[in-house]
Amino acid sequence: MRFAVSKIELEPSGEQQVDGQLSASTSVDQLKKHYFEALASLGEMVVFRPEEGNGSLNELCAQDDVVLASFYDPPPAGTTCRLLQHTKGALMLSGGFLDGWTFRESTMNLITSERQMDQLERGLGPAAPAMGMFPPRLATSTFRLPDLRVREAARRNHGINDGCFHIVYAGRFISNKGIAQLVRSLQLWPMDKVRITLVGATEPDFFIYQSNAEHATFASFMAREVIGRAESCELVTLPPMTQGELCSLLWSADCFVYPSFHEDENFGLAPREALLCGVPAVVTDFSGLGALAFTRGGVVHTWPTLGGVRYSLLQLGQALSDVAAWKVEERAANSRFNADRVAAECDEGLSLRSLKTSAEQLLRLPPGEPPKGGWRSKARIDRWAAVGPLAMREAINLAGTPYPEGLYVDGTGYAGSPWYSEPHFLSAIQGLYTTHAAPPVARTSMSYRGFWRISLWQQERAIVEWGFPGPRVKRLPPAQWDALFADHHALSQDELVIRPTQTLTVTVCQELLHLGYIVPDAY
Repeated sequence: MRFAVSKIELEPSGEQQVDGQLSASTSVDQLKKHYFEALASLGEMVVFRPEEGNGSLNELCAQDDVVLASFYDPPPAGTTCRLLQHTKGALMLSGGFLDGWTFRESTMNLITSERQMDQLERGLGPAAPAMGMFPPRLATSTFRLPDLRVREAARRNHGINDGCFHIVYAGRFISNKGIAQLVRSLQLWPMDKVRITLVGATEPDFFIYQSNAEHATFASFMAREVIGRAESCELVTLPPMTQGELCSLLWSADCFVYPSFHEDENFGLAPREALLCGVPAVVTDFSGLGALAFTRGGVVHTWPTLGGVRYSLLQLGQALSDVAAWKVEERAANSRFNADRVAAECDEGLSLRSLKTSAEQLLRLPPGEPPKGGWRSKARIDRWAAVGPLAMREAINLAGTPYPEGLYVDGTGYAGSPWYSEPHFLSAIQGLYTTHAAPPVARTSMSYRGFWRISLWQQERAIVEWGFPGPRVKRLPPAQWDALFADHHALSQDELVIRPTQTLTVTVCQELLHLGYIVPDAY
């Protein structure tokens, strides 16, 4: 078999590592390198130049043994081909559901885990796209289990005292990776002798799709809302590291925490590297992270809201406490189990066999005609209105309606679409990858807390979320405000909890749950 590949795809990304330090693009670059190396081992790579037009490309793709393989770049407009498309995780943002290539019969979408395939097949039924699995490879020669001597040395080198529970997070310092939620859960439910080490860097231009905003001021937000509020634990921030340096830090850790609700979360390379090092991981089960449910650690259940994916802060805190309570023998057995399972999940032989099967399936089909219409073509919206899941059809029915008050921070958000509601459509997509497909049902005898820190603003009869982007403000009618105010309880650390006793408070809490302001202690 032969693979037609754009010359642009084979060029360096442009974001070079500094002295081997891991960066925001490292994991995606590793995926890309693995993908094209695997293709080259299966057949001949035929490189084409997109700027030369698609005349000769169409002639090439018409041949019986040719598949067009893409990672970043879609085929040039007007290309007739069989397309092997790496999705870099799952089909998350609405682009994955509204572009022209994804749902063609002659497109095979490569995602990273069997769990994600199952979620899409269950959620979309007959409308699910053709999918193949291509698990990423891991740096098993670097990230590996330490013996007791090596682990003790690593803890000494990083200043971890006996009895200290050392939590590590490594990744982007962006708002939706759950760093603030980690610190808040330990403020609400403190543990003894905890150190949190955060490794990474802020990205001022990182885009937040959920709100159509950027991270321009996130460094100051993190200093104020994360570092400045970590009073119940020791918090250390470190710049990006090389793989070897990160491995040494992981050997000193008791737990790796990655409570992400990033709207485009793909595979979760960092927690898997921690597991290879014998460090249990506490993660959310959203999208690519959900495949880690088979490991021994902690998995926090998620649900979609109009404000983004949410989860219980209490469940996050409980997962940390559970790992901290492991005995020495239990930790050793769980470490070996986790390392073996992750290594098997990302076995290169499995990836290569799966990729070969996907390409062979495509070659049994004739080349597909190029898609028509732009990214947000109404024809594609009409298709989802006919065959999509209920939540997606409801989002389309809400086309042109005003967005809920208090959903967006002023100056963010999207102009109303005449074809579908942006926040409802995105929530419907995220619901395919969460534990629960909808927010919890509000009720009495349940405690509700802000997913971010929240306050009540009495003069404006409003609830304020001190999140990012933020602050968000949700104003209430007088009767609803009075009920909410009567059922709130002030806590330390500028925190409050809502415990509904009235029907009207339950009504308010339900709306706040759908907007993503509050989360219950349990679902």
